[in-house]
Amino acid sequence: MDGVPRRHEQPRTGSPDESRELRFAVLGPVRAWRDGEPVATGSPQQRALLAALLLREGRTATAAELIDALWGEQPPSQALAAVRTYASRLRKALDAEVLVSESGGYAVRGLGERALDLAVAQELAAGAEKSRNTGDLSHARDALNRALALWDGETPVSYTHL
Repeated sequence: MDGVPRRHEQPRTGSPDESRELRFAVLGPVRAWRDGEPVATGSPQQRALLAALLLREGRTATAAELIDALWGEQPPSQALAAVRTYASRLRKALDAEVLVSESGGYAVRGLGERALDLAVAQELAAGAEKSRNTGDLSHARDALNRALALWDGETPVSYTHL
């Protein structure tokens, strides 16, 4: 195998010792794994809350920001209660130390630097850019293709010509 995650497979982004940490995917369906086993992330709205928090890279999101992220301009009348319910359910699934509440909002904390597939893809893209700038087009193409392979949705293009 080439180390590229396949559909419904935990991304292998770190050393074997890191496999005990939580891993998350947002490049495609929002998913989570603990110890290589899938973690139930709940309803579509609950997964949307998780994605919004993961994309904030550890920064706190206020309840108003989360309501806007989940429902946009027309939130339901009980949006705040729904956010609290989704957060409570996610906290049980992920652990209270991971999904924390503070300053009237929520944050995902304590993840390894390669716990999120998006972070891995960004790291690969940055490496590809460096390789391209030094003239190592083969390595650049390989890194871009590995970054694209992290996507778990409709198949993206691959880079064959740089």
